Amino acid sequence: MGRIVQETCDALWNALSEQGFLRVPCNTNDWKRIANDFGQMWNFPHALGALDGKHVVMQAPARSGSIFFNYKKTHSIVLLAVCNARYEFTLVDIGDTGRQADGSVYTNSYLGRAIQNDLLNFPQPKALESCPSKPFPYAFLADDAFGLKPNLMKPYPNQYLPLDERIFNYRLSRARRVIENAFGIATTRFRVFRRPIIATEQKVVLITKAVVALHNFLMSLTLSQRSNSYNYCPANYVDQENSCGTTPASVSLNCFKSISSATSLFMRLPLLFAANNSVHGAGRLLALVASCGVWEVVGKSAVRVIL
Repeated sequence: MGRIVQETCDALWNALSEQGFLRVPCNTNDWKRIANDFGQMWNFPHALGALDGKHVVMQAPARSGSIFFNYKKTHSIVLLAVCNARYEFTLVDIGDTGRQADGSVYTNSYLGRAIQNDLLNFPQPKALESCPSKPFPYAFLADDAFGLKPNLMKPYPNQYLPLDERIFNYRLSRARRVIENAFGIATTRFRVFRRPIIATEQKVVLITKAVVALHNFLMSLTLSQRSNSYNYCPANYVDQENSCGTTPASVSLNCFKSISSATSLFMRLPLLFAANNSVHGAGRLLALVASCGVWEVVGKSAVRVIL
């Protein structure tokens, strides 16, 4: 039985890879297509994908000690993944030990090295329509677990932030949420992730690879509407945007009728960007309020917003 599982997972990964369901964007046009989707669907320009890690829980391997023991007090390997705006995985790194934080997994992975060394033919920096005087880099969207890089964006830290930084954090988090939803869809459909996988580390990696491949295959059927009898990703499987704010997956809208007006305001505000080169030289993007006030740049890295 164990050999059947291994051979089947290998066959799924290889067959679906050959058919293009696991194709890594290989030229600037592919990356720009992804960035355009993020701009149109999530109103965040120059986004090449959303990045995050998922712990795949498994039975503790023999004589492994605490190598796979993670902060959730389970044993796991890490699925580090990037997805596009349509919940499809574009880059994955599978198999690092669960004791590593997401930032460490990214730094030590081939995926992270390829991104940081610009080995994937990313588009050159380009000016935005709202700020045509300065080019801005294309970047991946991540959370606080990752370090700020020229091509890796994360939210502003701290709790009490000015309005423009809060709007930026909201927009970035809303666009980055697609990777959380992609993990959620895969976990909901492939229930092998619902409990610890009783298998060796190598077989857990193969099972995870098969799930990634099948997820992309089934998402492509759903997006192209080629399957009328089976909907892999119903609407309630992902977070929804509406006039009251955000409705989490599988939660009724009625629970969010009392959402604050500030959140719905964030949804309607278009974003402009200005460079802020004071943060580790990363050219951090600073969100500006445009539609409900007047903005102006003060000096080289400061911005004043007048509502």
